[in-house]
Amino acid sequence: MLPLILVLTIIPVVWGLVFIIHRLFVHRLNSTSSDKYPSLAAFCSITNLGYTIHLLLSDTFRSRQLHQAHSDHSILRLGPSRLSFRDPSAIEAIYGYSSKCLKGDIYTTVAGPHTHLVNSVDREEHAIKRKRLAPAFALKHMRMLEYKILDKVERLVVQLDKYSTSSEHKALDFRKWSNLFTIEVMMDLALSMDPGMLKAGNDSIVAENLKGEQSTVSFVDGLHGFSCATEPILWSPNLYHIMGKFSKLFSSFRRQWKHSDNFSDVLRYVINQREQKIQDAGQSLDDFYSRLKLTKNEGGIDKSLPRGEIAAEVGMLRKFHLNIYVH
Repeated sequence: MLPLILVLTIIPVVWGLVFIIHRLFVHRLNSTSSDKYPSLAAFCSITNLGYTIHLLLSDTFRSRQLHQAHSDHSILRLGPSRLSFRDPSAIEAIYGYSSKCLKGDIYTTVAGPHTHLVNSVDREEHAIKRKRLAPAFALKHMRMLEYKILDKVERLVVQLDKYSTSSEHKALDFRKWSNLFTIEVMMDLALSMDPGMLKAGNDSIVAENLKGEQSTVSFVDGLHGFSCATEPILWSPNLYHIMGKFSKLFSSFRRQWKHSDNFSDVLRYVINQREQKIQDAGQSLDDFYSRLKLTKNEGGIDKSLPRGEIAAEVGMLRKFHLNIYVH
C-alpha cells in the first residue's frame, strides 16, 4: 500500500494533468472561435488563473500591459472564456441598453448580500434599479443641482488662489486638489453632505464601526482598498474566497483589506448622518439618496428600500469616484 503522503502528492499532480489535457484538447474542440485570439499571458487559454498570476506579477497599473498588448491585437484572451476588446464600438455592443450580453460571474463573486446597480446581473432587477435612479441622473435634475457644483468650484478656487499668492512658492499638487473637489461634489450630490476636505486640504473623514466607535480615516485609501485587494484575484471566481483568505497572510494585501473595511465604516457613518437629517425637522433634501430612501410601487404606495440595499447603492458610488478619480 502506497504511503499516504505519496498518495496525497500523486492525486493533485494527476488532477492537474487531466485538467490541462482537457483544456488543451477537449475544451478547444468544443469551444467557440475565441480560441483563435492570442492570449495576454501564459496559461490564459487554459485557466483563469493565468490572468490572476499575470496581475500578481505585473506592476500596479494592471491596464498598462493590456493596453500595450492591444497595440498589436484588437482582441485578446484573458481566460478560457474571457476576451478583451480594443475597438470602442464594443462598448455599446456589450454594455448598451439593447445588448444581449450578460454580466460575467465576477460581478456576483464580489457582490454582498444586497446588489447595487453595477453588480446586479438579473435583467429585471437591474431594470428596476436603473429606473429608480434614472430621474436623479436626468439632465433637468442635474441642472437643478448645479449650485452644489458651483459651490465646490468656488472652494477650489479659494485654495488655488492661496497658492498663487503664497510667498513660499511651493509646487501645486493639482491632482490632490482636483480629487478633493471630485469627492466633495459626489458627496454633496449623493448625500447632501459636506466632508470639508477642500477647506481642510486633506481627505480625512469619519468612519463608524458596528460598535458605534468612530475614527478618522483616509477616504482615498478606502476608495481604492477594495479594488486593490480584489483586482488580482476576482478573475478566478471559483477560487476567489480561498485566495481572499490566503492573501491576508501578506502585509500588502492586509493593508488594502483594512482600507476596504474602513470604507465600509465610512459608508455606515455617512448613511447614519443622512438618516439623521431625515429625522430632523425641515430636512427635505434633494439628492440621490432621497431617490433610494423613498420610492413608489405600482400601487402608488410609498415604500422605503431596506437599509442594506440602500447601503449597497451608496457604496456603488465608489465606482463613480474611481471612474472620475484623477491618477
